[in-house]
Amino acid sequence: VGQGLIAWEKTMGFLSDERFRRCLDRYDHLRMMANWEWNLHVIQWAATQALRVDGDFVELGVYRGYTTAVTAENIDFATANKRWYLYDTFAGIPADQRTDGWPHAYEGRDGDTWFAEVVRLFDTYPNIDVIRGRVPEVFESTCPTRIAFLHIDLNSARAEVGALDALFERLSPGAVVVFD
Repeated sequence: VGQGLIAWEKTMGFLSDERFRRCLDRYDHLRMMANWEWNLHVIQWAATQALRVDGDFVELGVYRGYTTAVTAENIDFATANKRWYLYDTFAGIPADQRTDGWPHAYEGRDGDTWFAEVVRLFDTYPNIDVIRGRVPEVFESTCPTRIAFLHIDLNSARAEVGALDALFERLSPGAVVVFD
């Protein structure tokens, strides 16, 4: 049982994968909540599929970078002939994009420090760009022309719809979109 998913009489072989476990352990200090393994497994499956598709990777809603860090290391993204664009405000959800009833646990952090921590986390990846800005407006300044992988985790219906409106035409045939 984890993250709203119950696996009954099914194996979770991915939890026995040594490389996957090493990546989980290495970045465990960034984990926001327990039982995130299923989510990571799905993201990594999607990212692996997208490595074969024309275009770059985009993640919307980075928080501390946990999902990308585990995935990038596990799929050896540093050697991929692609870029991964990580977008976040690093200051929480803008007031006009908040979804009623959704907890806003991201507030109270210093945005400059938060941003610097995530930049530092990916400083060994020459092909990962951490971009600070509000979605979807930030796409006006930097955005890939073709997208193979799009992970949307903004915790804001308004921002997610705006992002999909802005990026849909950039999705390559066969691109993978994950809504979290």
